[in-house]
Amino acid sequence: MKGIVFALLLLTLVAAAPAIASKLAADQPAAGQPAQPEKKADEFFKKLDADADGRVNFEEFLNGWYKVGADNVSFKPEDVDVNKDGKVTWKELHIHFKKKFDEADTNKDGYLDKKEAVVLFNF
Repeated sequence: MKGIVFALLLLTLVAAAPAIASKLAADQPAAGQPAQPEKKADEFFKKLDADADGRVNFEEFLNGWYKVGADNVSFKPEDVDVNKDGKVTWKELHIHFKKKFDEADTNKDGYLDKKEAVVLFNF
């Protein structure tokens, strides 16, 4: 009986091997291609970098956040509400984002490079 179960198990594995191999290959990047998280980060950075100069200024950051990054940047309204009136104004939101931008700009050049932007947007 054990021999039959083993044989059936072995046949099942042999039959499933091509599908398993195909799935594993699909999960791996092609030779010379970046890994999936890096590819996602590259695509995201390209969307932020509107003028394609390899860096993101504050205006690009704000526009990009509205277009592609809103789900990746979280904040608590009470942290943004500077005057604590229970409302978040555009000015307060702008101040909050400028602060986040400046914190992410670790080399203090006034721009976010890919590494800085990816960290800020939690990739």
